Amino acid sequence: MIGTTRVPVADHITKTISKELLNLFYATLLPITSGHPLSFSLNRTFRYIDDLFHISDKKDEFIRITTDMYHHSLTLEQTNTGPKESAFLDMSIKVTNTGAVQTSLYNKTDDYSFSVVRYPHYESNIPISMGLNTLHGEIIRIFRNCSLFEHFLERTRQLARYFLQIQYPKEILCSRLYSTLNKTPAISLKYAVCNNDICMHIIEKL
Repeated sequence: MIGTTRVPVADHITKTISKELLNLFYATLLPITSGHPLSFSLNRTFRYIDDLFHISDKKDEFIRITTDMYHHSLTLEQTNTGPKESAFLDMSIKVTNTGAVQTSLYNKTDDYSFSVVRYPHYESNIPISMGLNTLHGEIIRIFRNCSLFEHFLERTRQLARYFLQIQYPKEILCSRLYSTLNKTPAISLKYAVCNNDICMHIIEKL
């Protein structure tokens, strides 16, 4: 079972207070000591504020533990898309039939029924450098999240197409793409593909 859940937070208290209460709660109920059975049951559980990520083949055990942990008026909301696929923060995580874990970029706005303005238009009064710096940062984020080269290419092409739609010249985009790859040699090392070939794979299908 792989899944994400949302930690229940009462509506009448602030996130700051609820965060402190949860920290105290976990510190009391989850003593991480050597040989403690509860720590082994939840050793693949990760939390960021009110989001939990848990990966295990013992779904019933996780549900039982969390049911005992929270008051009956508070319930965890399961948000994963399937038994072996889920999104946690900006990462999509999938366990294949062979047991391998694949990760790729997840953007919540992709699920919206309406278009979202993500980056500044080329002809706006926002400096062009800010848009290009955002492009650079997004390519780095895609590289860090995508375990497979084809997923990296697909997401980077989507990003480049969006910038083309908001009137960024193709020459400028290609230049920044080359610059990002040259400044980040880890991309080429991770996928075992040279920078020129990466650029060609992206540009030829824009």
